[in-house]
Amino acid sequence: MRVNECAFEMEIVHAARGRDLEEWMATHLASCPFCADAVAVDRMLHRMSERAESEAVLPDPSVLWL
Repeated sequence: MRVNECAFEMEIVHAARGRDLEEWMATHLASCPFCADAVAVDRMLHRMSERAESEAVLPDPSVLWL
């Protein structure tokens, strides 16, 4: 385990991503700054990826076959 890491971090992030936090997870998330930061970063990256996909401009296919 790294310093300043929570043993539940990955489990909490995964559950928060699916919006299926159990009661103990929600309580833990509210009190653990490591998990709260990890969930915030995960949500931000997800929003950024959605935006990037919707704004993507693909090159002309003919350019790819030169």
